[in-house]
Amino acid sequence: MSRRTLLAAGLGLGATPLVASCTREGAEEPPAQPPAPDPDPPVRERAAASVQALIFAYDATASRHPDLAKELASLREEHAAHLAALGAPSTASPSTPAPTTTPAAVPRDPRRARAALVAAETRAAADRVRAAVAAASPDLARLLAAMGACEAAHATLLREGA
Repeated sequence: MSRRTLLAAGLGLGATPLVASCTREGAEEPPAQPPAPDPDPPVRERAAASVQALIFAYDATASRHPDLAKELASLREEHAAHLAALGAPSTASPSTPAPTTTPAAVPRDPRRARAALVAAETRAAADRVRAAVAAASPDLARLLAAMGACEAAHATLLREGA
């Protein structure tokens, strides 16, 4: 038997206990680490309030202009998904301030109402970028950046639909 064959056989047999000891059977689970506190509650809360205001604006516009309701529904639903991603309730709660946009505040002309939504989405997209830069959490920064991109796309879609 060559030295090489002997070494290979010895290493193979010697590694068996090592491989067997890699299993988790009988091993104690390490204590679970408590989740780290959210470093960004104010950033998250401002973003949620802003998204909620956009939802109110969409609801008011759809109420004032029922012919736009179907088109606006999918954009509104994306904002509801943003609220959920932020960990906020998707519907107004008692602690949520009253809507700032009411059907009476929506322009009578559908083109102007659409333009108002474009302006709101554009402001929101810019706000989201500033919030992403201010966020301490990389995960929240990524979420806010994605939300801002979505809001910018909404502004483009609304502008093109005019």
